[in-house]
Amino acid sequence: MSALNDQQPETGQQLGLLIDLDRCIGCHACTLVCQEEHGDPQGVQRMKVPTIGSGHHDIPAGVYPDVWMYFQPRMCQHCINPPCIESCPFEAIEKRDDGVVEIIDEDCTGCNLCPPACPYGVIAINSNDMLVAICDMCSTRLDEGLQPACEDACPGDAIFFGDINGSDSVINAQKRKLPKQAYVLSGGGNKDDQPTSRYQSQKAQHQADTSILAVDG
Repeated sequence: MSALNDQQPETGQQLGLLIDLDRCIGCHACTLVCQEEHGDPQGVQRMKVPTIGSGHHDIPAGVYPDVWMYFQPRMCQHCINPPCIESCPFEAIEKRDDGVVEIIDEDCTGCNLCPPACPYGVIAINSNDMLVAICDMCSTRLDEGLQPACEDACPGDAIFFGDINGSDSVINAQKRKLPKQAYVLSGGGNKDDQPTSRYQSQKAQHQADTSILAVDG
């Protein structure tokens, strides 16, 4: 098999998402519009929004006065070196030149080898047709010059989309506008995965929160 580093975008472009955790209100609009955009059945969620804290929706963890929680949209992390690609024996997962990871439906056999290969637990299986379903940042919309549906639908303006390598992109402009601590999802996978999705917050990370890792930028 080829080295994972061979999967880096040839163009130098890496489209990605920035999630502002301070703005997410846990409304699940992103989940619903994603299902509608892709025509997925109700049980398939390419973007999930779990409550971090108790794990139960809108219920904090801890005992007053030390209670805490927040909502954390989780989707394909569009890694620089996606372990899911390496796990697929049918070459049904590819990384586009713009950095987006997507499934080639006609080549997917539903073998279920890629879900356990993803350290972030964001690969779903559509049980209706036994095909893998992941966030592809609405690649068909991107090809038409549109933004991902989740960004358009978010009432809290918590989702930002753009080229993480472009200094003038919406993502990097937002980082400069209001500097906050940046995070990536923790997963315990290959340390060379290099997830490109970023999370940010001005709130200090709770000591019991192991779902994210602080990073520089």
